[in-house]
Parts: sequence; structure tokens; C-alpha cells
Amino acid sequence: MNKGNQGGGSENRDKYGRDLIDRSEVALIGGDECLVFISKEHVFKDKKFYAFQHDRADELATGPTDDKWYTWRRYMTDEEAILDKISATDIIDHGEITSELKEETHV
Repeated sequence: MNKGNQGGGSENRDKYGRDLIDRSEVALIGGDECLVFISKEHVFKDKKFYAFQHDRADELATGPTDDKWYTWRRYMTDEEAILDKISATDIIDHGEITSELKEETHV
């Protein structure tokens, strides 16, 4: 709803109205701005927040050689997760494990 200076106004209910922002305008968003997508909410444009300006920014890692660096890994199986937590020197080879089932015959 648009309101004029004299108290009047107009409302556009046209299905073919202009998008709030189109593709060409997205490309022109400033370097300090971003589009924020939140589940079940409308998208909005806002100023970027720079993490290194935060009060606790000194807790962030700056690269893979930093002690604070975190490497995320997704395991496809439980075995893969277990093997990633142990070293080769921790593994004991017990040989092949087999089980033999003996069939009992009832007479």
C-alpha cells in the first residue's frame, strides 16, 4: 500500500507486478551487502557482518597450520569412523576369524 501526502493511497494487487529484486540487481549488490535466507522467512538484504571484527575473533583459526583449525570429516560407515580414531600401531592382527556351525542330526 502506497500512501500519498494528502492521505490517499494506492495498492497494487497485480499478479504480474515487478519482483522486489531481479537477477541483474543481485549481481549489483555491494560488497558489504548480502541476501539473507532463513527457513520459512522472506529473503532480505542486509549489511555483512565480518567475523574478524567480533569480540571473540581471536578464537578463530586463520589457516590449516593454526592449532585452532578444525577439519570436518563425514564418515560413510561406523567402521570408517572407528578406524580414523586409531593409528596403525594400535591394530592387532588376530588372523582370520571364522565360525564353524556344526549341524546336529536328530535320529
